[in-house]
Order: sequence, then C-alpha cells, then structure tokens
Amino acid sequence: MSQIFNRASSQGSISPNTRLGSTWAVMAGMVALLVLTGTTVASAEQTPTESVKSTLEEVIHILNNETLK
Repeated sequence: MSQIFNRASSQGSISPNTRLGSTWAVMAGMVALLVLTGTTVASAEQTPTESVKSTLEEVIHILNNETLK
C-alpha cells in the first residue's frame, strides 16, 4: 500500500492539506455567490398576496375575452 502512495506522491499529486484548502475555497466562493444573488432574486419575487391578485386578474381577463366565448 505504501508503494502506491509513494508512487502517487512522486507523480505530482495534490497533498491532502492542499486539497482541503482548495475545497474550502471553492465552497466559500459558492456560498458567497448564493448569498449575493439570493438577495436580489428574493426581492424581485412577488409576495403571495401579489401573486394571487395577478393570477385572479389574468383569469378575469380571460373570462371577459369575447373571442374565447
């Protein structure tokens, strides 16, 4: 088993400490991206009341459409 590990490390593989540091950097970047984009998306969405109101307005518009009768 140690021969496999020694051969892998001699071929330029990434050390466990470097791999762990890279993983944390990628995860921190993803969290930052989600936080930055999540706040703008949440503010652009309709509230539940606005959503129901717009849906009812669309239904009333469809029901009042003479070409669909």
